[in-house]
Amino acid sequence: MARRERDSQWEFMERVAREGVVWMCPWDKYHRHGPRCKCESRTFEPDGHQWRCVRCKSVLDQVPDDGVYVFGLLGSNEFYYWLDSHKDWWRRGRWSQKRCARSIRITEAGREALRNREAYDMEPIEGGMVEPGYIVTPWPRKKVG
Repeated sequence: MARRERDSQWEFMERVAREGVVWMCPWDKYHRHGPRCKCESRTFEPDGHQWRCVRCKSVLDQVPDDGVYVFGLLGSNEFYYWLDSHKDWWRRGRWSQKRCARSIRITEAGREALRNREAYDMEPIEGGMVEPGYIVTPWPRKKVG
């Protein structure tokens, strides 16, 4: 689980580096994010190479998504601890009620850390909500080859 958590943190960091600005929300309590049709339906079914809304039957080339990164209420403590333990890697914006999210950008120090991730990959993960105060170390990455 710790390896999966750390890998998801690196994937998030790669996304921020790739996109420049990512909007993030710890808990989509009001169901504002994710795929939805213009009729507000969240359910789609395949229709050849396209998607069909199950409610209004609109056919779409791709499922629309607002692009907000929702990381989940249970994993939020580990995620926020990781962000806070490397403050120089991030520039976090204010919470936006309109977007129900906050923006985050990567700094040059963060880009450098991403290039040298092996130096940080085995850092302990501290958690949270389910088991307050736990500390785990990820398994080493499997060698590819």
